[in-house]
Amino acid sequence: NHSGNRTGYSSVFEISPAEKTGVVILSNRQGATLNRSARALFGLPPQPPLAPETVQPLSSAEAAELSGTYLNRAPIATELAVREGKLVLLAAGKTFAVEKTAADSYRAPGAGQLTRFRIQRGADGRPEYMLVEVWALAKQN
Repeated sequence: NHSGNRTGYSSVFEISPAEKTGVVILSNRQGATLNRSARALFGLPPQPPLAPETVQPLSSAEAAELSGTYLNRAPIATELAVREGKLVLLAAGKTFAVEKTAADSYRAPGAGQLTRFRIQRGADGRPEYMLVEVWALAKQN
């Protein structure tokens, strides 16, 4: 199963190995929820809702360590910065508050595809990549 939501369209694919079949549903509308339809085609019940995320404390030292520009070759770029003592995500000319949800897992409500991300640390323990959906954005500084 993969849920896709991109600017201007939505998609989902569901595979049933037991039936040796799969289904792809595309919509020319952003934000369409298609998982229920795909699962219904296989006679599967809807997926149970995810457990709510719990916001965890984010120290000023951790926020400072995460701060920097993250970039991949697409080019997709974003920045994590400390503003008024809080970690924020800067993207598309907007600022989004960042909340820690687990070890190296974060969310920035309202930031579209950057709403949820993880930080991958290098062998030295320092932040090396921001993992967003299927992208890895390398920390530049």
